[in-house]
Amino acid sequence: MALLGPNKTAAEQELRRVQSAKTEGRHIQKSADACSRFKTLADWYLTLDKVKSKKSYDRDKRSVGKLCAFFGERLLKDIPPALVEKYRYMREAEPSYRGHLTRPATIVREMACMNHIYNNAIRNGKAERNTIKGVERPSENNKRRPLLNRDL
Repeated sequence: MALLGPNKTAAEQELRRVQSAKTEGRHIQKSADACSRFKTLADWYLTLDKVKSKKSYDRDKRSVGKLCAFFGERLLKDIPPALVEKYRYMREAEPSYRGHLTRPATIVREMACMNHIYNNAIRNGKAERNTIKGVERPSENNKRRPLLNRDL
C-alpha cells in the first residue's frame, strides 16, 4: 500500500481527493518533483539563453558536472536538504584537481548554481520547491599561504 500523507488524517484526505477525481473522470496532476530527474533539469538549465550568455557559463558547466555526479539520477522529490548538506561535506573532504582539498568558495559556487537551477525550474513549472533553501553554505574565506618567508 502506498503512503499518501504524513499522518492518517492527511492520507485519508488525499485518498478522498483521488477517489473523487477518479469518480468525476478528472486527471490527477502529478507533482513536477515526482517525475523529473536532477540531471534532466540541469541539462535543461544549461540550454537556457540567459545562462549561455553569462560570463560564468563555463564555471556553471563544471558545477553542473559535479552536481550531476552526485544528484544526477535522483528524482527531485528524493533530494532533501539533508542530502544537499551531505554533498557539501563530501565536497569539503574531496581533493581538487590541484591536489589540495576543495576550497569553500568552490563549494559555494556549486551550491549557488544548484540554487539557480531550482529557481529557474520553479519559474518555468519544472519544479515545485527549492531543496537547497535553508542549507548552510561554507564561509568563503579561502586561506592563502604566504609565498615569502619573513625570516629570509
